[in-house]
Amino acid sequence: MLTENQLLAVELLSLGEMKNEDIAKKCKTTPRNLYRWKLNEEFKASLQTRSLELKLALEVEGKCRMIAKGQMAIDNIINLANNSSSEKIKLDASIFIYESSFGKNINRNQDITEKETDSKISEDELNEEFTKFKVVSNE
Repeated sequence: MLTENQLLAVELLSLGEMKNEDIAKKCKTTPRNLYRWKLNEEFKASLQTRSLELKLALEVEGKCRMIAKGQMAIDNIINLANNSSSEKIKLDASIFIYESSFGKNINRNQDITEKETDSKISEDELNEEFTKFKVVSNE
């Protein structure tokens, strides 16, 4: 079972904000003894568990903050789409909202042009394809 000082060392090490010498002082031990604690299997397991707990807590906090900031950004874009004095900004914001919701709108002319370009092949390529499928008679 870990002592109070060892548990404090686990907490301070998992935070990663202090040097080993400072942690040792705070835990009323020597840097050499702190090194020995780090070799102890129970200490290592406790440190690994606590580090993982902190990492997961930070990830959850970060995701929550990003969601809040994302909602604020969406509100700002909606505000621009509704209240901007510039028609261009209103249109750009509206297009962004539309494309974010339903996917990017493809210009019909662009779509047709791409299909025409993609479908053109040369006469040589066409003849080469036909030769692959010629039936050979046994006469």
